[in-house]
Amino acid sequence: MTSLNRIPRQTRRSGGDRLVDTWAHAVRQTGIGKAGIGSRAELQRFLRDLTDRLVRILVAKPFRPERARVVGADMVAADLTQPRVLARTISVLDTLLPAELAPYGSEISKLERRDRVARVLGELAAGYAEALADRTREKLTRPHDDRLPTQRDPARASRDNDAWFQAVFATAATGVAVFDLRGRLVQANEACAGMLGYSQRELLRKTVVDFAHPCDPSELRARYLELIKGERDQFRAEKRLVRRDGGELWCDMSVSLIRADDDTPQYVVAMIHDITERQRLQEQLRHQALHDPLTQLPNRMLFFDRLYAVFDSEEPDDRVGLCYLDLDGFKAFNDSLGHDVGDELLLRLANRLHERLAPAGHLVARMGGDEFVILVKRPPSTKALTELAESVRTVIREPVSIGGHQLRVTASIGVVEARVADTDPASLMKSADITLYWAKQGGKDRWALFDPERTDRDVARHTLAATLPAALARDEFVIEYQPIVNLATNRAVGAEALVRWEHPKYGRLNPEQFVVLAEETGIIHQLGRWILERACRQAVAWGDAHPESAPLISVNVSARQFTDERLAEDVLHLLGATGLPAERLQLELTESDSASFRDPQLKDQLVTLAKAGVRLVVDDFGTGHSNLDLIQDLPVQGLKIAGHFTHGLTSDKTTPEVDIVHTAIRLADRLGLEVTAQRVETAEQVAQLRQMGCPTGQGFYFGRPGPPGQVHRLLGGQSPTPPDSLHG
Repeated sequence: MTSLNRIPRQTRRSGGDRLVDTWAHAVRQTGIGKAGIGSRAELQRFLRDLTDRLVRILVAKPFRPERARVVGADMVAADLTQPRVLARTISVLDTLLPAELAPYGSEISKLERRDRVARVLGELAAGYAEALADRTREKLTRPHDDRLPTQRDPARASRDNDAWFQAVFATAATGVAVFDLRGRLVQANEACAGMLGYSQRELLRKTVVDFAHPCDPSELRARYLELIKGERDQFRAEKRLVRRDGGELWCDMSVSLIRADDDTPQYVVAMIHDITERQRLQEQLRHQALHDPLTQLPNRMLFFDRLYAVFDSEEPDDRVGLCYLDLDGFKAFNDSLGHDVGDELLLRLANRLHERLAPAGHLVARMGGDEFVILVKRPPSTKALTELAESVRTVIREPVSIGGHQLRVTASIGVVEARVADTDPASLMKSADITLYWAKQGGKDRWALFDPERTDRDVARHTLAATLPAALARDEFVIEYQPIVNLATNRAVGAEALVRWEHPKYGRLNPEQFVVLAEETGIIHQLGRWILERACRQAVAWGDAHPESAPLISVNVSARQFTDERLAEDVLHLLGATGLPAERLQLELTESDSASFRDPQLKDQLVTLAKAGVRLVVDDFGTGHSNLDLIQDLPVQGLKIAGHFTHGLTSDKTTPEVDIVHTAIRLADRLGLEVTAQRVETAEQVAQLRQMGCPTGQGFYFGRPGPPGQVHRLLGGQSPTPPDSLHG
């Protein structure tokens, strides 16, 4: 438990003295007189001890507010039981006790201090009420022949006014009321009358029904009937009574049956303790637990409580909708203008949303940070929900003026709507979260509607990304080789290595389905090294089998792979380890990545490889953002013309594709670069490329990507076999 010694003694004593003095003065004003703690000094010593105990409870780890019940019980044991003692105590402590926690500011936030004090005072009040009720019950039900009035014996009624009855009944701080078996009130003390707002004389004309609250549970009425029938002797409950002014009195009520000497039921005694203040504290705590402290909107806990209630109460065919929104760039407001401005901005926007949507019955909750969610029960249509999202976007975009700043904010919104029978709260929230991400990804300041098919694709994509490392370890990747052919001789001069993923669930996957994921996850470096090693070893095997026509091997590399500053070193080491001559390794640089190679570090690696003899070519030329200056600036030795240009070569020799391919070939020739045409699929395309002076080609006409044996046969002099069909 945290010790008070951590607080400087002088500071603690100074603040504590003010609290104790104020508390003692408030208690003495209730007229405690000489009862219990008599002298002022004695009262102050007692209250100082209670104060220290309360502070220890407030700062203890773990925080256990229920320990404050003993403090309330000790006040009763010390005879601090006069009317208004508890109310004055709560008022003083609620005002001054938080200051006692100031030395713990770094450990306990200001908001948490208020929350802890409220919970501790609620437990103190509960302990006080329980102890006072137990004490009064014991006094009123002790054996005493003349303790109750009776209309049948006036003499006994007179004796009821003796000193003992006055001490126990009339001056008790707990409200005491006596009813006959027909429910008529025959006696009540001053405390009871004060609680209900009547004089004692007025109460004598009332019955139990006059104080009953319309919301009383039937179980409570049943227990009262059992009591007057003699089937039970007592019961206890927290309930509401109706005051004279129509207001509510929350009370802790203990009801006991008084029997005659022959054991027949005679009277009912109700001991009433006012717990309205305690109830208020509990309601405050409940509100704090379920509402956001800044905006006072329902918080995450209350939102999920309402969401689950929708699924519990709605019919299976009923629909439910969510609009999950996040403010775009909110962090920038906090960082540039300060958290006070950020908090005020959140508060203003929250008020706008609540005022606009609450009248329509929609729940608006703050999920944390700058995220809000709108729960829509039974949306009439998906269109109605997207229109709601659009109206919310418009509301958010309205300027907000704070401290001389005119702030404009936008929001991204994920919209999801489904049948109750088709989903559950967790799945609905997950869908909303995914859709919000789509809206952010799509450019912000927009809403996106949930699409299950897109979700399936995203899930598959994330699954692939997560399983890439294990797939490499399990050797699930294979390499296929597509021949690169000399168009003049129809002989293979090399092959391109193309990686495939033999996925156990999704089947064979092509590079475009996983290479980007490999780059995003960083495993592209390990995968790239694996491809290079396998491809180089295969090229060595071909060269050993056909030394007179030893082919080159072409491997795709991305700018992302070159972010590994050791890549050039690793490539050269790999060439030495496999025995492949550097001039027989060709690295293909995607044209869309070309601009990235302006980075000095990446360019230096390219220069290192080129000086060692490694061939560098620009792949898919014509599709990216390169320019002639950039190509001239890089140590490249060739171009591979993008396949869709080659595919456009037809019998019509006037198409734009013909001009583009012809221009690219002449340009490459002028720059001293070799050219390979990709996606060559027909004899007619081969003829046109030969006529234009294109030296090499690659495509289905010469062979689809396949096992090494296909290239092996071409190297042995076998002519390519044109495919029967180029589809599929």
